[in-house]
Parts: sequence; C-alpha cells; structure tokens
Amino acid sequence: MLLNTKPRADLLLPGLLFCVTVLAAQSRAYAAEPVAATTEEIFLNDIPVVLSATRLEQPRADAPASITIIDREMIKASGAEEVPDLLRLVPGFQLAHDKQDIWIPDPVGATYHGLSDPYARRIQVLVDGRSVYDPAIGGIRWDQLPLEIDDIERIEVIRGPNGAAYGANAFLAAVNIITRHPADVPTVYTRLVSGSNNYVKGIARYSHKSESFDYRFGVSVQSDDGLETEYDSSTMVKSNFRGEYRTDNGDILELQLGFSGGPHQAGIAGTELERNTSNTSNFQQIVWRRSLDVDESYQVQYYRNYFSANDRFSITGFPVIDQGMVTERNNVEFQHTKRWGDTLRTVWGLEARQDTSEAPEGWFYGIDKVENDLYRAFINAEWSYSPTLVANFGGMFEHNGITGAGFSPRAAINYHLSDQNTLRASVSQGLRTPSLFEEYANGRADYLGTTPTYSFVSPGGLEAERITSYELGLVSKSKNSKVVADVRIYQDYIDNLIDYPEDASNPPLGPQYTYVNQGKASIHGVELDINYQPTRSSRFVFAYAYADQTGSYPRRFNPDEIRPTDPATPTHTASLLAMQKLTRTVSASVGIYYVGRMGWFNNLSPAPPYTVGEIPEYTKVDLRLAKRLRGKNFKGIIELVGQNLAGSYYDYTSSVPQDRRIYIKLRIGAD
Repeated sequence: MLLNTKPRADLLLPGLLFCVTVLAAQSRAYAAEPVAATTEEIFLNDIPVVLSATRLEQPRADAPASITIIDREMIKASGAEEVPDLLRLVPGFQLAHDKQDIWIPDPVGATYHGLSDPYARRIQVLVDGRSVYDPAIGGIRWDQLPLEIDDIERIEVIRGPNGAAYGANAFLAAVNIITRHPADVPTVYTRLVSGSNNYVKGIARYSHKSESFDYRFGVSVQSDDGLETEYDSSTMVKSNFRGEYRTDNGDILELQLGFSGGPHQAGIAGTELERNTSNTSNFQQIVWRRSLDVDESYQVQYYRNYFSANDRFSITGFPVIDQGMVTERNNVEFQHTKRWGDTLRTVWGLEARQDTSEAPEGWFYGIDKVENDLYRAFINAEWSYSPTLVANFGGMFEHNGITGAGFSPRAAINYHLSDQNTLRASVSQGLRTPSLFEEYANGRADYLGTTPTYSFVSPGGLEAERITSYELGLVSKSKNSKVVADVRIYQDYIDNLIDYPEDASNPPLGPQYTYVNQGKASIHGVELDINYQPTRSSRFVFAYAYADQTGSYPRRFNPDEIRPTDPATPTHTASLLAMQKLTRTVSASVGIYYVGRMGWFNNLSPAPPYTVGEIPEYTKVDLRLAKRLRGKNFKGIIELVGQNLAGSYYDYTSSVPQDRRIYIKLRIGAD
C-alpha cells in the first residue's frame, strides 16, 4: 500500500469503459440468449473423464496417476480471486504470498510437498496445453497470466511426476488449466468486484457462436493497494481471445491470444529501495486438429510466450541496479492419437522449443542473451488387457542445451476390483532441467560504479534434478455415486537437488549465493481426495495429505556443511469446501484450509537450529454467500465473500501477514 500515486487512469479508463459498454448491452443480449451447451456433465460424471495424465481421454479409474479435479462449481464456491488460491483444494499444495520484493518481484508462489522457495520450480503448469513455466527464473508468474477465474472450465492436477506426458519440470506435480469454450459461455458477461485495501476489479467478456466459428474476447482491469504496511500497490490490465473455426471437412483451427501488464510498486517501505516498476507479457497460440475418424486424429500446435520486466533503480553506493529482463519461448508440437482395435490406444508426438532471456546488466551480467534449445519425442499407450485390467506405459525422451539427453518413463497397472473400486500401482521417473538463471546466473552490481559485487552466481554445468516415484492408489465410489474417493500412498526419491548455498564473505551487498547440485530428499506419505454429494443441493470436497520428508542440502558453499531439508515440507495439510443451496436463489459455501508448520528454503536458517525461519501452522477460513438475480431481460449473481475470517496468518514469512479481506461481487450474465 503506502501509495503516493494512485493507479494510472490511462490504464483503468479503457477497461472500465469497456465494462460499462458491455453492461449497457446486457438487456438486449439476454432476451435472445440461448441455453449454452456445456461439457461439464461429461467430465463430472460418477468417475469423470480426465485429459491430462497421458494426453488420452480416460476415465479417472483408468488413469496411471492420482488426479484432483477442480470443477466450475468448486471454482465459484471457493470465492477465490487469484488462480493459485484454487490449488489449496489439492492434497499437499501450499501457497506463499510475498510483498513485491527487491528480488524477482512476484507476489504469489504455489508448490507441492514444499521443497521450494516462493518461485516453485518443481511443478509444471499448462493452460490449454501451453506451458506457462518461466524458463528464465523457473516457476510460474501467476500474477502475469492473461487469465481470470471466470475463464476457467476446470483444473486437473496430476499429483506425482508426469514427465512421461509433459517432460522435464512436470517433476513433483503437473497442473493443467482448461479454459471455457466460447460456445459454453453467455454472450455477454460482466463482473465487478470491490474489496478491502481498495481492491477494485472489472471484467467484461463477449462471445459469439455460429455454425463454423465461435469466439470469446475478454478484458479485465484490477487495482489493489496491497498490504497495509508495504509499498506494493499495483494496477493490472489483462485481455484474452479464444476462437475456434471449423472447416467443411471437419478440421478445427483454434487461435488464442493474451496480454497482461501494468505498473506496480516494489521494494521496502520507507527506504531508498522503494521504487515503481512495470511488467508486460503476451502470448500467441494456434492449434490445428484433424480427426480422420473416431479412432484417429492429428494435432499441430505452435505457441509463443513473451515477458518483459522494467526494474532499474539506484541506491547508496550502487548507481545502477538493473533487475529488468526480457524472456521469450517459442514452441512447436506434433501429436498423433490412434485406437488400434478394442484393446490398445496410443498417443505419440514430437516437440521443439527455444527459450531465450536477455538481462545483460543484472541477472546475466555481461551476457547479451542466454538460450536453451530443447527437442522431445514422447509416446503413451493404454492397453486394456481385460475388462478388469488396464495397463499404461509411456515415456518422454528429450535433449536440451543445458543438461543434454534425458528420459522420463512411467508404467502403471489398474485393476478393477468391481464397478466401484479400482486399485492402481505405478512407477515413474522425472527430470527437472535447471532454469536459465540457475545455469547462467551472474547477478552483478558494481559498488561505487567500479567494484563488482555479486548476489547470485552459477559455475554452470548443472545436472538435471531426478525423481523416482512409487505409488499405490485406490479410486472408489459408492453404489449410489454420492461418494467418490481417491487414495494415494507414495514414496519419492529425489537426487541432484539444486540449491544456492551462501558465501557470507561478499560485502557490501550481502551474501553471495552459488547454484549447486548437492541436495537430496526422500518423501513418503498418504493423500486422500473425497467428493461427497449427499443431495442435489449439498456437496462436500475434502482433501488431506500426510508427508514425511527427509533430506539434506548445502549449508554453505562447502559439501561438508549440510543442513536438513525436513522443515521445508509440512507434515499435514488439509482442506474442506462445503457447498449448500439454501433456496432456489441463495447459496452458501465455506472453505477451511490447514497447513502445518513449514519453512520455505530461502527463509530457513543456514545454521542450527535449522527451524528458525519456519512459519507456524495456520488455518484459513473463507465464506461465500451468493444470491441469483433474475429479471425479464436480466440475470446475474451478487456475492459477499470473506477471506481469512479465522484471523491473520503467515504463509511465507512472518513479515507478510495475510489479513481479513471482504469482497462484494456483482456478476451480470452469470451462467
């Protein structure tokens, strides 16, 4: 907060004008609004179909991995404003909220089983099959995604390595965000939000449907004063487009575009580190699909991701500190899917990618551009040996310019004990390629303009992190299908863990951190995912994870000085989302989220006792009340959402409290 300049009107005004224009069109649009088709029933049957585990459409009971599905009803009931907040509903996930800091200004991180700093590098995130993993720093820039909660149809989260389907960096987990098809949304839609800390958001979306071409276009504007005592106000403008064209011969051509950007404050309040920065990002994605028949199809996809940060400032002794960066990813992929008779299905493909980053005055001092070229080949097969036995086999071979060649295999057997119960046993291996910064880091600033001083450095030649995972699972449903449960028992072994031990002899900027492959960890535990719907008006979704993690990584830049990784994983995490329709027009939901005591790598003490820097266990409670509004030519929803109602807590560091927040939301054209 601590605002000395308000959000820029030149960014807010165009978005708000668009919202007002769309609002004015509501009454005309809804008089002729048809009932939108929906794919939700397909994916939310007793044991739903999933897409993400193998790239094949499969019943959840036939998939080779544990999968959590966050559907539209859960998304709305959660009351979440941030996309990563939805991952609290997944067993074993943790979130970190930071202020806009001096290093890597990005306020939200999400990880699975801990073992991370806030820029979680060990999960892969895709949006409609497009990886949004940041190749420069690693992790996900959640606040930069040109995506709103309203755009999401569902989220599929594969818990465990999924390198066989999505390659390196689908290491501990993979998140596939599937957005809403233009044919499944209202023609005109607007959402307005007002909340604590001067939080204001306006969203407007227009869609068009025809025999051969469907599209939707949306824009949002958000302004937020941030945390009470911090210099971290921000303004963000986002827009996205998704269009689908169907040819006479049945081909499908899909185009997606997105943009996000805006100014934000960063640094430490009341110091010379206070400064104004800005980020922009955009993407382009085009997909061509051809189905030869119901048993065979082809797909070609190209996408480009672009990110730019402007963050150049000076402090006493350092006339120039440049945290600016430009990052680009270009990716092309071919995929072929075929059914070979009644018992065998395969999907295979090829992929080529180039990642580049430019930050020659800060992150990669003295290097004009760093890059990594990657080539992949993958195959996954589902073999239905009998009505009760299904086997999944697959693997991804890849070669990149940092670690060379690598292979990520997986094998799984699913045995149907009955129509209600399926046992699963699987083994998989995965890789995590070092980010460009981990491999080429040369974070330098010149003291008094002449003396080089380094923050992060890398000797280069890092190896890929490796994981081997063993899993037993049970997918079960009751005879009346009111209860669906997924149980996972697992053992993970991780080697070559990359970390950045410190060298304290680096005045005056502070310690120097050097990237090395000297860590290892072992995690075993149990996870439970239960969906219970006793009546049509009541639903309960419960998730629980127990994780026992042990391991070590360097204390300082010396392999003989190590510290334990144990504090970096909470032993217990849990969530409960309860949804209730009180009347035909009024509904309520409560979300309760618990995370046990843990620490993030960069906050934990490098010296005994190693638990210094941990955050205490916390419980987060959210409440949503909603009422549907209907008129002759009008429909909508008004919502009251309270977050963190159990009181303030810390999910990253004790200097950044998460306080109570209240939001009032109005949806016009809600489905």
